[in-house]
Amino acid sequence: MARYGYIRTKLDIKLLILCFLSNLQAQSASFDDLTELSIIDGAVDYFDFCSCLSELVEGGQVVKDDSGHYRIAPRGYENYKVCESTFFPSVRRKAELLAADVVNRRQRNELIHCSSEQRENGDYTVHLRLNDLEDNILAIDMMVVSAQQAEKMKSNFRENAEKIYNAVLKALLET
Repeated sequence: MARYGYIRTKLDIKLLILCFLSNLQAQSASFDDLTELSIIDGAVDYFDFCSCLSELVEGGQVVKDDSGHYRIAPRGYENYKVCESTFFPSVRRKAELLAADVVNRRQRNELIHCSSEQRENGDYTVHLRLNDLEDNILAIDMMVVSAQQAEKMKSNFRENAEKIYNAVLKALLET
């Protein structure tokens, strides 16, 4: 397949993966996180991407843990640093920004806790928590009538926790 953009060879794809993983602040990445890389400049074929990731794992440059997440191995980091200057700066910058987004998303998700439990009468209690680094800054326990409502509330809270916090704060502080 003819390649367009800055990512043209398997080495470029491998460097892209190593660049991304080296910028995750020692965190691992899911396959989905890594797959986002395959569209970074619109020229990476999904199957080539999967092949390159597999080769990096087989070559000991990337480690796949028991949960299926990937992290850069010391060998991969060293190899990336040697080749880093040959990598297109604009593509490297996009990979760095994507890594920062993944880190920020994870940090945000660690501060949001949602659960639900069925009551004896068949209703459900939904527990929604937004934390800062020390404690809850918003805690809501709400009764709902179905498991579907509970799941919808948890999903919406995960997506909009900050908006909900601001709306509650505004409503409580309005004069």
